[in-house]
Amino acid sequence: MSGSSHEFSKGDSAVVAPVPELDSVVGRWRTRFDRSAEQGMPAHLSVLVPWIADADINDQALTQLADAVGRTPMEVTFREFGELPGLLYLRPEPAAALVEMTRRIESAWPSHLHHRGAFDDVLPHLTVAVGASAAEREEITADVRPLLPLTAKLTAIWIVVFDGARWERRATLPLHP
Repeated sequence: MSGSSHEFSKGDSAVVAPVPELDSVVGRWRTRFDRSAEQGMPAHLSVLVPWIADADINDQALTQLADAVGRTPMEVTFREFGELPGLLYLRPEPAAALVEMTRRIESAWPSHLHHRGAFDDVLPHLTVAVGASAAEREEITADVRPLLPLTAKLTAIWIVVFDGARWERRATLPLHP
């Protein structure tokens, strides 16, 4: 979703880990440079984008997803920025647990690979800006870097659905010990 060049259609869904604590830090940049923020998505880590069609989301799919995700909350720390062409993001640590979560979901739904299989690796990230110029990326990092490291507890996984204009939360899977 964020940071992706893929377009989404009405009825597409995604599995995300919301990180609302970071909205106060990166929200103004995301609003300016991340289309998903304009479309109602809070700061988040994409777990599997896209997931199944909205019409296929039912109790059985949610139970299967909960089993794949696991239910343990996790703490993530954002210490540094990462960059890919056109993308400025914050790197969550530990990344391995997030990669494993994505891989478990892909195993349960092998026809639904992260970012439609466009990338070999899963790169956990919190998108801050897409398409910002070099000067704008410097401005963003100068603004946010002094606030790092930032730590957040992932306490839920959201299933969000694109209605053609906005991302809406369809279901919440709480994470608890």
